[in-house]
Amino acid sequence: MNNILEVKNLNVKFDTTQGKITAVNNISFNINKGECIGVAGESGSGKTQTFFSITGILSDNGKASGEVKFNNLNLLELNIRRIWDKNKFDSDQNIRINEEFRKSQGWRPKKHDFVDTWVKWAKTSINDVVQFLDENFIDWELVSAEEMLYEDLKNTDVKFKGFIDCVLKCKDKKGKEIIWVLDWKTSSARGWDYRKKRDFLTQAQIGLYKKFWVLKNSKNLKNVKCGFVLLKKGAKPGKSCELIPVSVGPKFIEKADKLVNSMINIVSSSKMF
Repeated sequence: MNNILEVKNLNVKFDTTQGKITAVNNISFNINKGECIGVAGESGSGKTQTFFSITGILSDNGKASGEVKFNNLNLLELNIRRIWDKNKFDSDQNIRINEEFRKSQGWRPKKHDFVDTWVKWAKTSINDVVQFLDENFIDWELVSAEEMLYEDLKNTDVKFKGFIDCVLKCKDKKGKEIIWVLDWKTSSARGWDYRKKRDFLTQAQIGLYKKFWVLKNSKNLKNVKCGFVLLKKGAKPGKSCELIPVSVGPKFIEKADKLVNSMINIVSSSKMF
């Protein structure tokens, strides 16, 4: 199998008032596509800092060295703080541009969230996600991540294209094997309100992902479930992840297909194209 994640000679060190402290000392491992591994160790052995360094959310006084490649992309060069600074997301000019845009759209003012706030949220979600998966998906196994769909649409030369964030295989309460097609979304700490959860345009995305994943993999529609996982910004630890199931059967798919066909007809008949 091909390696999707390669970690070579990873070291993580922190500058402290007592001098440099080594949290991770020269570790290496690979993860193949479709594979899920576990990392075991005592408290303080470096598990969390290993994954914080891979995801680019080490604290300011931390520095990672070595090589971390995801699909041959060097993740250590993609530190979130470095990217934030490079694009000046926290600059006064960028904040003012965002404020003016929201005002021009008639939207309510929104407090700017600085990079430290985003890093804090990310750490909370990362710490919560495994327990969340264990609680909601019995004996779960990862089938795929960022799986591409590029499927034919009937009676048109247009293709349906999308990327499914996550496909899991697990068991229901009776022990029967089922598949979950999941899309990850961010939200406020309160999550989605009733209207958002019931919004058909929102539901149609994951419903169509389920439909085309089932067709692509020749599965039974009844054995595949779908939904959204909310990563709730600012939520308390242990409360940052929420599953929003979406019921998708033949009638739902028929309605979603009509929506897609309507969109294609509108675009095709537009004078802009």
